[in-house]
Amino acid sequence: MANVDCIVLALYETWTLSLRQEQRLRVFENKDLRKIFGAKRDEVTGEWRKLHNAELHSTLELKVKLAKQQAGRPTAADVQGVSDNLNLVESLGPIKTVFSVEEENLLVDYILKMEERLFGLTTYDLRLLAYQWAENLGKIHSFSKTKDIAGKDWLSGFRVRHPQLGLRKPEATSAARAAAINKVKVGKFFDLLTRVVEKNGFTPEKIYNCDETGVTIVPKHRSKILSLKDRKQVGVLTSAERGKTITIEVCFNAAGTYMAPTFIFPRVCANNQLMNDCPPGATAEYHPSGWMQFEIFFSWFKRDNGVILLCFPPHCIHRLQPLDVSFLKPLSVFYDQEVAVWLRSNPGRVVTKYQVAKLYGSVFVRAATMITAINGFHKTGIWSVNPYVFGEHDYAPSETTDRPVSPSSDETPSPNASDPVVNQPATSHDTEKQTKTKLYS
Repeated sequence: MANVDCIVLALYETWTLSLRQEQRLRVFENKDLRKIFGAKRDEVTGEWRKLHNAELHSTLELKVKLAKQQAGRPTAADVQGVSDNLNLVESLGPIKTVFSVEEENLLVDYILKMEERLFGLTTYDLRLLAYQWAENLGKIHSFSKTKDIAGKDWLSGFRVRHPQLGLRKPEATSAARAAAINKVKVGKFFDLLTRVVEKNGFTPEKIYNCDETGVTIVPKHRSKILSLKDRKQVGVLTSAERGKTITIEVCFNAAGTYMAPTFIFPRVCANNQLMNDCPPGATAEYHPSGWMQFEIFFSWFKRDNGVILLCFPPHCIHRLQPLDVSFLKPLSVFYDQEVAVWLRSNPGRVVTKYQVAKLYGSVFVRAATMITAINGFHKTGIWSVNPYVFGEHDYAPSETTDRPVSPSSDETPSPNASDPVVNQPATSHDTEKQTKTKLYS
C-alpha cells in the first residue's frame, strides 16, 4: 500500500490586498509556522525559545527545497535559470494590473527624472498622473471617474512592485541654487582651483574653508518625542518665542585641523562674561546687528599672512563648500540637543546669551572631528582636486534653465592664477554669503 502524506483540495480566489491586510496575513502565517516548527533551544543559555521571523522563513524555504529534490522537481533556482535563458518577462502578480511592465517602468523613470530636477511628485500627484495616463492609453481600469484619480490600493501595489521608490521629505532649494550648479560654472571654478593649487604646490594642511553660522537660544530643529498617542498637540519648552542671532566664524582645513571659533554678539560694548567656559582659543567681537561685518572679518583674517583668498561661485555653497556639506548641519543638530538637555537639567531657568559660548563649546568638541573635515573636502572635490566629483544627476536641476553660451562670454578675460583672487565678504545676510576658501602659501 502506498504511503500518502496528504491530499489537499482547495478552491481559492485572488484579490488585491492593502499593505495593512498583507501585514495581518503575514502575522497569521508566522503564528502557524511557529506551531508547526515548534521551539528552538538556545545554544548559549540552553533555554527553549520561539523562532524569529527570519528563522521561520529560512526553515520553510529549506524544507520546501528538500521536498522538491526528493520528488525530483526543479528548484526555484533551476526555474530562474531557465527563465533567464528564455528571457521571460516577470509577472506583476496573480491579478492583471492596469499598466504593463514596460509602461510601469516608464512611469518610474518619469518619477525619478522629475525628482532629479527638483519637481518631485507626491503620492497624490502620482495617482492623478496614473488616472490621466490610463485614460489617454484607453486602459480598462477601476479608478474613480468621479474624482479623476487612481485609488490608494493601486498606489500601494505600485510601491510594492517598485521598492526602489521611497517617500522622502524634500529640502527647500531656491531657484537660484538649482540653476547655479551647472557644468559651465562648476567647471570654471575647478579650473581656477586646479591652477592655483598646482602653481603654489598646496598641501591639505594649507587649504582652509571658513564660513559663518548663526546660533540662537531657541533651537531650530526638533526631534520627535514620546507622548500619548491620541493627543492632538504636543509642546516643548523653549527659552523665548524668538531669539537674537549670534554669529560664529568657523574654519577648518583639508587635513582635519580646526581653528578656534570667533563669536560675534549683538551688542556694542564688550562683556567678558559672555565668553565664560567658551572653547579654548575662542575670541569675541561685538556689533549691534550680530552679523559678520567687513571690518570684523579682516580683523580676524589678518592673523595670517601670505593668503590667497578664493571665493565660491554665487549660490553654490550647498554643494561646493566643505563646511556646508559635512560640518554645519550636525553642529546645528548637536547644539539644539544640548540646549534641550540644559533646559531639562535646570528647571525654572531659560537659556540666555551668557550660556551660548558654553553650550557651543561642548558641541563644537563633539562635532569637530578629523574625519568630518576630511570627508567635507573629499565630497566637494576640493581636496584632492576632483572636477568630476558631481554626476549627471547633480546637474539635472539646472537643465531647466540652460541657455546657449553667447559668443561675447568667451571674450571675457579669465582671472590669472598668479594673482590672488579676492572677493570682499558681504556686509549683510540679505544677499548670498561670500563664502571663503583660504589657501595658505
